[in-house]
Amino acid sequence: MVIGLVTNQTVNYKSCQAELVEAGLFQNPARLTSFACNFSTLIKFKKMKKIFLVVCLFSLFSCDTNSQNSQQDKIEAVQKKVVKLFNEKNADGLYALAGAGFKKQLSEESFKNVAENNLFPLGEIKSAEFEKFEKGISKYKVTADAAILSMYLSLDSLDMIQTFLFQPYKKEVSGEFKKTATDNKLVGALDKKVDSVLQKFMFESKTVGLSIGVLKEGKTYFYNYGETKKGKGVVPSSKNLYEIGSVTKTFTGLLLAKAVIEKKIALNDPVNKFLPKD
Repeated sequence: MVIGLVTNQTVNYKSCQAELVEAGLFQNPARLTSFACNFSTLIKFKKMKKIFLVVCLFSLFSCDTNSQNSQQDKIEAVQKKVVKLFNEKNADGLYALAGAGFKKQLSEESFKNVAENNLFPLGEIKSAEFEKFEKGISKYKVTADAAILSMYLSLDSLDMIQTFLFQPYKKEVSGEFKKTATDNKLVGALDKKVDSVLQKFMFESKTVGLSIGVLKEGKTYFYNYGETKKGKGVVPSSKNLYEIGSVTKTFTGLLLAKAVIEKKIALNDPVNKFLPKD
C-alpha cells in the first residue's frame, strides 16, 4: 500500500511511521509498505492527523475492495467454465478444476457418481445469476431444466475450486416483510423464537397454512400460521388434519424398527403374516 500527500519536502519513512503510531492512527506499522510524508512543515502533522486517518482508512478500504473484486472476477471466470462443463456432462473436466483440498474430501470416483446421479439429471443450466460474495464464497442463482438451485463457489490459493455446492434455491429475506396471520400470542421466549423462524419461512416459501407442535420439558405447545384455504382468512388450529404424503414412510419405518427391538416382529417375517386373512 502506498499513501502519498505531495508538496515540497520529503520526510523519512520511519519517522512518519512512528508519528502515525504515536498519534494512534495505525496500530500495525508492519502493514505500511511505503509511506511518503511530503509536507511543507512536519510540525503540522499533529494538526493533520484527522486527514491522515481518512487517507489511511480510505487506502485500506480500497485495497480490501480491490482484493475482493479480484477474487470475485476469478470465481466468475471459473463459474463460466463450470456451467460449460456441466452442460456437456463432463464430470472429468469439472473434477480437473478442483483443488487439492476439495479432492481430499471427495475422490474422483465419488464425484463422478454424484455428478451423474444427482447433478446431470437436473438438465441443462440455462442461467447462473450472481447474487452475493461473502467470506470468499460467491453465491449464484442457477436455473436448470428441472430445478432452480443455489450454487456456491470458492477458490483456493492456487485458484482451483475449493467450494462447489448446490442447494435448493431460497431467496434471502432482508429488511421488513409482510407477516402472515397467526394465533401465536408472542408472550414467552419460545413463542418469539418460533415466530422469528416461521414468519420468515412462510414468506419465503409462500406456504398457505402451517401448524407446528413443540414438546418442551414435558409441555406441549401448538402454533398455527397462514390460512386453511388460500384467500379465506381462517387461521388453522391444532385440530386441523393435514395430508402428510410420503412422510408416512418415515413413521412406518420408525414403528417397524421399534417393533423389531421389542421382538414383536422379525425383519424376515413375511408381510402377509400381519395382513387380514380375508
